[in-house]
Amino acid sequence: MATWCTTRYRHAFDRYNTFCSYFMAFSMTFLIVNVMKLYCGSLRPHFYEVCQPDESYQFCTNEDEQQNLIRGIRDSFPSGHAGLALSGLGS
Repeated sequence: MATWCTTRYRHAFDRYNTFCSYFMAFSMTFLIVNVMKLYCGSLRPHFYEVCQPDESYQFCTNEDEQQNLIRGIRDSFPSGHAGLALSGLGS
């Protein structure tokens, strides 16, 4: 009986450790990828169509698009999907 209880709790502890390690891996990857997007991100392929920049290429002139869409077209690289796939592989 004692062996069955020990085995049962050990499996629950293993599941807890697995969950915690994946959660930490995904959280750290998400944080690192998003910080990298702020500092060294590149433009999405449809940037010029959505933004319609002025002559100096500093400001967007398209007033029809939502601000969060314009903000989101500036962060294409690195890919968040690729980062999460790699963090799942490494965990």
